[in-house]
Amino acid sequence: MTTAHCNKFLLHNVFKTLFTIKPNIPITTGKRRLTTGPQKVYDYNKLLRMHAETFKKKESSQREAEKLLEEMKSKRLEATSQTWLHLVLGVSAQRHRTHVQNQRLEDWLTNLLILEKDKERIASKLDKFKMVLRGLSSYGHPKLYQMFLKMNDMVELPVDSWHMAMKGCIKARKIEDALMLFELLREKEMATMTSYEMLIESYLYLKQQMNASRIFSIMLQDNMTANYHTYELFIQYYMNLDYLPDHAETLYKLWQAVLMTTNNEVPDKMIQEYLLYFGKNGELSKVEQVYLDIKSKQLNRICFGGLNKTIIRFSKRKQLRSALSLYYDLIGQGYKPSKNVIEKITQACISRDDKEAVQQLIDITKEHFTHEITNK
Repeated sequence: MTTAHCNKFLLHNVFKTLFTIKPNIPITTGKRRLTTGPQKVYDYNKLLRMHAETFKKKESSQREAEKLLEEMKSKRLEATSQTWLHLVLGVSAQRHRTHVQNQRLEDWLTNLLILEKDKERIASKLDKFKMVLRGLSSYGHPKLYQMFLKMNDMVELPVDSWHMAMKGCIKARKIEDALMLFELLREKEMATMTSYEMLIESYLYLKQQMNASRIFSIMLQDNMTANYHTYELFIQYYMNLDYLPDHAETLYKLWQAVLMTTNNEVPDKMIQEYLLYFGKNGELSKVEQVYLDIKSKQLNRICFGGLNKTIIRFSKRKQLRSALSLYYDLIGQGYKPSKNVIEKITQACISRDDKEAVQQLIDITKEHFTHEITNK
């Protein structure tokens, strides 16, 4: 073979090597190959926490979380304490839970407690338990009492956490469990006014006035002083009942207690409610007494309107002494009763043929309004 032929053959082979199409060869970049399912503990925990965020609205998310936990178990992987916390909080945010969902929450909390049991960091443990109780306080759980005791055995919980547990028991309609927590608080000498008031309010809501009064008596025995809010709970309860004379008497006694508690500085809202309640139910002498108890206080328009109606009602009943007494007291305090009020008192005086009372009414009213115009 000549040299020319050899060169031509070599050149042909070079071109063949460079330009012949070769089959595709996968190119690796050194990164981990992507997969459709989680392969590490971190991935599992991340997915579980993502599902927990939707537990409130999606039962399917809770079932998916259960599948992931089973998958982890088959691979001998464990969820972290933080993940169990997320799962518990996720289910606790659900308002109406089924028996299955409540059991699921209990099981997941048990796993959280197992992991936290031997940990030495008290502060971290305490923070997690507070979060759990805060979550469960909104909608409760049938076994919250037992759950709370387990947590409290592991780390001493503060009184506000006890109150959250009591609230959760009440929400779960387990007021007897809340009562047991209350008794434990008393034994530990940790009970505060809130402890008593929570039970009083709950019993009154359930129309169990005797039980509410019993807790009130226990409160006094424990040397706790009832405050405005305590009395307000009972006042609202009796005002929402159908009227009975005995209820009115009880309300008046509660009014006197409020006066002592507040040093006569009763909020306007309560004054208004008392004046309207007694006025509406014909307890006119009690309306007058309530006014006399707080007459140094500037009354709002609604309260003054209620007193005007009381004067008119006294007049219609021919109780002139009371009608005139209240009328004169009001103008003496700077209030200006309506023309309708003056007319009704005048008519009552005329019907009694009490000309002297009519003339006195005219003179005092005239003097008052003339004095008012002169000062202006």
